[in-house]
Parts: sequence; structure tokens; C-alpha cells
Amino acid sequence: MQSALAAEVKASTAQLRSVEDQLERDLVQRYFRVRLTRQLVSLRKEQLAQSDRQLAQAKAFEAQGQISKVERLSIQVSRDDSARDPSRSESADRIAEAGCAACCAPMTCWTSARRCSS
Repeated sequence: MQSALAAEVKASTAQLRSVEDQLERDLVQRYFRVRLTRQLVSLRKEQLAQSDRQLAQAKAFEAQGQISKVERLSIQVSRDDSARDPSRSESADRIAEAGCAACCAPMTCWTSARRCSS
């Protein structure tokens, strides 16, 4: 009887360890996803600033007659595309952060419960 209980305890402990390992992997993956999306947001903002500078320069060149209106408009379209990227990246960052928080909540609850039962 006791050997059956010991085997059941051992199996439950192994299963718990497996779940803990999976939660830890998920947390690490989500943490680095948040870090990556934050870097992407920063990069996209820098890209927009560069596009703004290029557009300002293109407008000056157009005023001086060095480039045509079509060339300046092409640069304007590229700049407008760059303007949409930061908001998309910020949205991805919020989603990644929410995913990380959702993953952390069970870990926090589990850790607190484990401390209380010890």
C-alpha cells in the first residue's frame, strides 16, 4: 500500500516538475518577446525620424529644382508608410506585454501558494 502511495507521490512530483519547467520556458519566451518588441518600437521610431529628415531634404531639393515632384511624392509615400509602422509595433508590444503578464500571474499565484504550504 505504501509503495503504491510512494509511486503516486513520485509520479505527481514528476508531473509537477514538468509543469513548472513548461511555465518557466513560457515565461522566458514571453519575456524576450517583450524585449524584442520594445526594441522594434524604438527602431521604427528612429526609422520614422530618418524618413522625416529625408522628406524635408526632398522638399528642399524640389524647391531648388534638383528633383521632380514625382520623386518627392515617392519619398512622401515611403515616409507615410514609415509613420504607420511605430503604431503597429506599439500594438505588438502591448500584446506581448499582456501575454507576459498573463504568464506571470499563474507563476506568482503558484509560488505564493507553495510558500504558504511549506
